[in-house]
Amino acid sequence: MDERSRHVLVSVQEQILILRSYKRNGDNWPQVYGEVLRNVGRLSWKAQNLYKENSYAQIQKRMSDQVQKLISIREELIENEELRSLVRSVVENGPDNQQVLNSLDLKVSIKEILKSYFSLLKV
Repeated sequence: MDERSRHVLVSVQEQILILRSYKRNGDNWPQVYGEVLRNVGRLSWKAQNLYKENSYAQIQKRMSDQVQKLISIREELIENEELRSLVRSVVENGPDNQQVLNSLDLKVSIKEILKSYFSLLKV
């Protein structure tokens, strides 16, 4: 089948599903993918088939592209209020798991520093 005839436009409902899941999971794309896949029944049959027939890598790129597009667009250009609110929240606060990830990064950094420090004391 010709690639052009297979193109499925991204609906507002799909953008909302993607952004809701991204807000909860951040860049954990397998988790984002799983949540969207569980709710794919809310989308058009063309979108449902797209999610069922394409590889994870293709769908992950589709979702990632949508997140990037949405967070870089001027807010007033987003007509749907729910989508606009989600975009605003992600832009202003980041994903919900971002603070957890930042604190985990800090713990790893401190752990590495202490490990290096104690290895220097042994010398």
